[in-house]
Amino acid sequence: MRIKRLTLKEFKGIHDFSLVLPDGGNCSIYADNALGKTTIYDAFLWLLFDKDSLGKKDFEIKTRVNGEVVPMIDHAVEGVFDINDEDVTLYKVYREKYTKKRGSAEQVFDGHETDYFISGVPKSKTEYQKFIAEIAPEELFRLLTSPTHFNEGMTWQFRRQTLLDVCGNVTDSAVIVANPELQPLVDIISKRTAEDEKKVVMSERKKINDELQVIPARIDEATKALPGAVGVSAESLVAKAKKAAVELQELQQEKSTIENGGQVALKRKELADIETAIINLKNKHAAAAGEAGKEELEELAELQRQLYEVVGVSIQEMSAGKRFEELLAQLTAANKAIVDRWKVEKAKVFVRGGACQTCGQDYPENLLDVQQADFNRARAAAIESITSEGTKNATDIKSVKESIEKHATEFFTSERNKKILEDKIEKLQKSIASKKQAPDVTELPEYKELETHKSTIQEFLTVAGNSTVADSAAITEKIILKQSEINDINQQITSIEMRAGGEKRIQELKDREQELAKQFEKHEATLFLLEQFTRAKVSMLDEQINGKFELVRWSLFSEQINGGLAETCVCTIDGVPYPSLNNAGRIQAGLDIIKTLSSHHNFSPVVFIDNRESITRIPDMDGQVISLVVSEPDKTIRIEMQ
Repeated sequence: MRIKRLTLKEFKGIHDFSLVLPDGGNCSIYADNALGKTTIYDAFLWLLFDKDSLGKKDFEIKTRVNGEVVPMIDHAVEGVFDINDEDVTLYKVYREKYTKKRGSAEQVFDGHETDYFISGVPKSKTEYQKFIAEIAPEELFRLLTSPTHFNEGMTWQFRRQTLLDVCGNVTDSAVIVANPELQPLVDIISKRTAEDEKKVVMSERKKINDELQVIPARIDEATKALPGAVGVSAESLVAKAKKAAVELQELQQEKSTIENGGQVALKRKELADIETAIINLKNKHAAAAGEAGKEELEELAELQRQLYEVVGVSIQEMSAGKRFEELLAQLTAANKAIVDRWKVEKAKVFVRGGACQTCGQDYPENLLDVQQADFNRARAAAIESITSEGTKNATDIKSVKESIEKHATEFFTSERNKKILEDKIEKLQKSIASKKQAPDVTELPEYKELETHKSTIQEFLTVAGNSTVADSAAITEKIILKQSEINDINQQITSIEMRAGGEKRIQELKDREQELAKQFEKHEATLFLLEQFTRAKVSMLDEQINGKFELVRWSLFSEQINGGLAETCVCTIDGVPYPSLNNAGRIQAGLDIIKTLSSHHNFSPVVFIDNRESITRIPDMDGQVISLVVSEPDKTIRIEMQ
């Protein structure tokens, strides 16, 4: 698409002007500042899209005299274009609309209206816009007509996606084919992207690490809670208990035989019943003490379980606090570096003259103001970038400090809870220890009554037969001793079982610790492969995209503090990022981009180069080029054909 003629009438202060390019060739437009060079580009875009070169729709079109709008005149732009070797005339006129109210001879302003024509045929706005859109979408027009629009008018996300659309993306499978050492990732990337897999692995690794942090404390607590070693096996104790039970049964049978027969036998039986009652009374009180101890043991076990959990939380919060303190130190150091860079940039002073960075020649006197403007623009952009970086770093520091305070609060809370639980456990353990002996029941009325009755019968039996009573008493004493022996054996068996259970739990924790350590190592290996994958893909993508351009190179990823890569899209020339380039460099970069995009879309509209005076040479372009050149001697617009 080439311009053969572009005519402006009463457009932004230009009363009547025609840019005539019979063959659709290139040209340069010379004029001093504020004489209408950019207005010609505005007129071209307004004719196509109702917008100016800044993308605004509500810009001022009307002609003014002494600051006042000239009323009741038409504002029009007409363009003759060579589109696919066919001349097409587009014409648009913008005017004020006046109407007469009923009963009045005067016309009253009633808004504005716009008329549209294509090759002399009136069209509606919809028909006109549809015709333009069939040539090319508006956004593509703007990308291919302005060297600065791609880098300055679009977001980095749009630029990045455009490059991928034009130059092609690199598939994950292609990366692995090119790098055989990444073969273990084949199954992973078939289910989700490498970036998503990295997020999953890092999340799982954090859970594993959190669990690993608390296991040593749990092992330590379980070890401390183990009962003392008995020194014999449970099997031998069980056999010993069975033997004692048989001996007890024999003693009881022997006692029954001694006390058999007549009044003496009845009294002996009665005495046995009383002794049994006394024993039952003692056992009842002993059992009551045992039940109380059981409840306290259950309470002790629950308190110890709570203590394990609190210790785990305390360790976790302390570890998290240390990690954030390390991050705060890093951010604080980074903040100092940012401040130093800001001071260096702020202290830069413009030095007039010297050699041009592009051509190497000394700046001519008439371009010193442009040189200073370029310096100020680059310095302001650098300061703004550093300030933005510092603001973000300050926000991160604030967030990290809040996290440190939060974890410190949680740590002190858990430590306080730990102390409370430890005090409760110590108190309960003392209580349990004090209740190991059965309560003294000899002072109870019931016990005294039984003892009195027992004494009465004993006196009778002493008279009736001291020998029988003595034998019975001796047997009874043996029975009591045997029962005590059995109780002691059972207590040792219980202690062995509790120790075995505790040791089993400790071994389970150690096995779990080893299993988690293996899982952690596996995740570390996967993360390493994913990082290598990302870097390999970046390298292939850079090579594929940068190979499409002659001058510019693209930085599509940036290195993060944690060593990872983040997506971006920055245009560079010889390693210098676009915002830091001078005006000539920006134009050169934009023209290189336009060449690649035009080739991809097979569409080459006219390119307008504003501030053309700042650049000595431009590359050969497929489409028409119109250069807008600031020339102080030219007080009216001057056209030079090329």
